[in-house]
Amino acid sequence: MYRSTASRRRTVVTVAAVLLTLTAVAACDELDKAVDCVQTADSLAVSVTKLEKALSSTEDGNAARAQQAMDDIDTELAELREKTEDSELDEAVDELTVTLRPVREAVTKGDSSPNLRPASEAAAEVVKVCTP
Repeated sequence: MYRSTASRRRTVVTVAAVLLTLTAVAACDELDKAVDCVQTADSLAVSVTKLEKALSSTEDGNAARAQQAMDDIDTELAELREKTEDSELDEAVDELTVTLRPVREAVTKGDSSPNLRPASEAAAEVVKVCTP
């Protein structure tokens, strides 16, 4: 009987250790995803700032810089979609994508002062969702 109690204890300890290890691995994976999200959201915020600066600049080539900033934002949004599987983040990314369409169209047509408020607010929401 003593042996079977010791055997049960070893089994319980082994199962507990395996479960703790699996939990730690899953937590690390979630932490890695959160860090990736924060880093990409930070890059996204920088690109939105670059877009704002390019559009407020009176120097030659501001349309090209604005297009580049929007291309960077598109790339960062694609990275966010690949790195995370969060429905709230997906919604925020979709909203930002939608709010950037009129900005891109306006810049393409030569408008140097499109309304950036919706895009800035949507970008802030992406950053908020990514912040742990």
